Amino acid sequence: MRKKRQVYCGMGIVLSLLVACSGDSERSSGNLPSASVTRVLEEPKPAPTIKPKSVTSSEPLTPIQHDGEVRYYDTTDITTPALPIDSLQYYEREVQTYLDSGASLVTWDTGSPLKLADLDWAEIYAVHISLTMERIHEEKDLILHSDTEEYRVVSVAHEPNRVIRVSKSRPWEPKYPRVLQERIRQQYHLYSIEDGSSKWKQKALNILADAFTYLSPKEQQYFTDVRFIRESVGEASQSGLYHFEVRNGVVEQSITIFDSAFHGMKHSFCGSITEPKSAAHVVIIHEMGHLIANRPIVEFELRYNQLVDSYNAKVSAYNQHNTDQLEKEIQVLGKELELMQSNPVQRPGPIVEAFLTHRQFGEGPTEYGNTSVHEAFAESYALFKLDPEALQRIDPMVHQWFASGGYLQFLD
Repeated sequence: MRKKRQVYCGMGIVLSLLVACSGDSERSSGNLPSASVTRVLEEPKPAPTIKPKSVTSSEPLTPIQHDGEVRYYDTTDITTPALPIDSLQYYEREVQTYLDSGASLVTWDTGSPLKLADLDWAEIYAVHISLTMERIHEEKDLILHSDTEEYRVVSVAHEPNRVIRVSKSRPWEPKYPRVLQERIRQQYHLYSIEDGSSKWKQKALNILADAFTYLSPKEQQYFTDVRFIRESVGEASQSGLYHFEVRNGVVEQSITIFDSAFHGMKHSFCGSITEPKSAAHVVIIHEMGHLIANRPIVEFELRYNQLVDSYNAKVSAYNQHNTDQLEKEIQVLGKELELMQSNPVQRPGPIVEAFLTHRQFGEGPTEYGNTSVHEAFAESYALFKLDPEALQRIDPMVHQWFASGGYLQFLD
């Protein structure tokens, strides 16, 4: 799930920190003839999982050179007021004072030196915000406006050694193809797109449809029969929630999107300057990441319940007609059940475990990613889909693992 937390900084800038955590989920197994066996999924813990078999990448990943500096991607929804153009000189003086103390400005793409005079109003505003927040080694993707100018996007990063990297600003013109609700449901074989205490408006549907395009066909197929629900407010200011359970051999999965997921759409984006996506994209794809990471666990539960059903059916038939063949089949199924019980696929699951082994750093990629391994994966997944260059800057080994399809091998 994604939550929003309010924080503040100077100059009247209100900050709303979007963070993420996994949704509540519960699972239970079927009943054996002799006893009822129930397993309840506990809260995520960074503990190793015993797997029936290990899956390794067909091609080992090549070590990547990195300067060793830990970097972060800022998921703060920075609610900034319109910049009064008449006050621009004040911001210029503030930034210049910092530059005079030994800091430097460089271009986003090439790292070429910049002078303050090279920046437009949005770029100066972005640099000032970065300095005000004093967040070193962090990248921000901002949507800014002034009292005379329309919204513009700009990226800024406070690098080591007092270097500030800033992009050229561009107009913010979000355009997502109009897609009807029923078409989305049919195209991805969803169980439903439901209105709860809030409604799926057309803009939100367009973003949902656009988010699906960032998934591979292989990933898209795992959303069959998933419910997408809109609610107004969740617990603890949630902006998204993934939930699953296996009940009577049937998988029930849902992704709930709350109103707060759309609150940051005028203040922050994710992606490159040439292809910026909304903050709501991050929430939706983050929750999709939880579903993908959870898939091996769902598959295990489905297989286990199917075996239990087969075992029970064989026992029932044997009780009616004792035959050597049925007895042998019951023994085979019983051994397979025992093997699965002794080697469960459980949280965090093989995908998250493999992710952990490929991290170059034990931190990030966002500040909230440090709260659990599940959130670190979901945040990295969303970044890889929306802003792979940012993930590569932060953790090149994790980026390489995603790019090589390392996580997809567990979905076979």
